[in-house]
Amino acid sequence: FYTTQRDAATIKDKLRGIAPPPPDPYVQLLYDGYRPPRLPLQVDLFATPRQLTRIHALWSFYAQGGVHDWPLFENHFDFIKPELTPQLAQALETALQRVEGT
Repeated sequence: FYTTQRDAATIKDKLRGIAPPPPDPYVQLLYDGYRPPRLPLQVDLFATPRQLTRIHALWSFYAQGGVHDWPLFENHFDFIKPELTPQLAQALETALQRVEGT
């Protein structure tokens, strides 16, 4: 999509006097330099194998107790498929047993 300078000027004239939307409060916090502290917790991360690396890196920064990965399914929407409920239930049960030490 290309615009000419005249098109850009027309758009600018139409937008004149319209205030920009306020920034998202969470984005504003990050922009202002807020960095959440590390937390004394462990995370059990249930995600697809493709998502695990990226999400694990994020959570490992915040979770001082570490992150345990549970690679499940092929895509994000598989988590709500009724026929895959037994696999998810088993992973959750195993995670709970691990945490409870049983």
